[in-house]
Amino acid sequence: MSDATDGKARLGLKVISIGQGPESHLVMGNLHLRQGQFARAIQEFQAAIDKKEDMAMAYVGLGNVHLMQKDDAAAAAALDEALRLNPNLAPAHFNLAVLRLREKDRAGAQAAFERAVELNPDMLTARFALGNLYLAQGQYESAIRQFEEALRIKPSFAMARFRLARAHRALGQEMPALEAFEAGLKLNPRLAVAQLQLAEMHAKNKRYPEAIAAYQKALQARPRVVLVHLRLGDMFLEQSQYADAETAYTQALTLAPKRALVQVRLGELYARRQEPERAITRFKEALALNPRLVEVQRRLGNVYAAAGRHDEAIAAYQAAVALNPRMALALCDMGDSWNALGRPAEAAESYRQALQVNPDLDRAAERLEVAEAEAARR
Repeated sequence: MSDATDGKARLGLKVISIGQGPESHLVMGNLHLRQGQFARAIQEFQAAIDKKEDMAMAYVGLGNVHLMQKDDAAAAAALDEALRLNPNLAPAHFNLAVLRLREKDRAGAQAAFERAVELNPDMLTARFALGNLYLAQGQYESAIRQFEEALRIKPSFAMARFRLARAHRALGQEMPALEAFEAGLKLNPRLAVAQLQLAEMHAKNKRYPEAIAAYQKALQARPRVVLVHLRLGDMFLEQSQYADAETAYTQALTLAPKRALVQVRLGELYARRQEPERAITRFKEALALNPRLVEVQRRLGNVYAAAGRHDEAIAAYQAAVALNPRMALALCDMGDSWNALGRPAEAAESYRQALQVNPDLDRAAERLEVAEAEAARR
């Protein structure tokens, strides 16, 4: 016994010796690997191989190190040797799948993940990774099976529940998706992205109070996400809760003063609240940030028209049509403003252009007939 070991024994400390055989080097290699000590891990795995050339798990360990170091060629060589020695090593197939994903070889990755779970049905990481791969490829039913298997192995695996919810949602299976989201959030209530997805499901189905609660919880976890403030404002706006909507949009504006979409949302709010000057200011701010927002040009025209400022409305509609000559609604709206100015011939021309773009636009067809008759009387 060494002096150090003898000293620990005299102090009553437990002394563990793992020996110097290949298995001990394998254990030490994995320990160093978990601690991020890659050079020492390689030394230990190589020492194991030096003592036992056919030790497949030591090659798996080397493959792990090289994967973490992003030395893909060395990782592939080590994993190939591990599988040559023992084709039934689930960890080797798993790591090979990771390597295939890096190479953007999804088919190869899928085959390797599938082989890993075939060899070890309780390999949680392989089940979850395979489910994610299926999900990314739109194979939603296969993804659901893998996430359910992952949850069989580890029921407290919150991320597997969120992924399961996404797969159900993609299939239009609302109730299972809701149940999976809610179960996952009980396990990890501070995951903002899951709260956001749950909120979007509620919003899509016009369950506004539930959506608001979920958006607010998302903001508790991530208070600086502009999109969540915007969506929260949208929910309030849908229920005509204008003060709360303004608060949410203003928070978004504080976080992103140069984002055109925030200005647009405030413009919509003020237009709904019949505050035309404030709406015009916001829409102009949005267009200054992004002059190609064609629908905002049209909405600006609508606000001018509602305020009786038809010359300015026509200018806005013309700007919209310049951006998109096939914008039939802007052409029709322009016709309405020409009518309001007592110029039926120009109104008729706008309605005709709208119908050339969209022959099914009934509003334009009805008003064209009236405008033409009025123009003929003059």
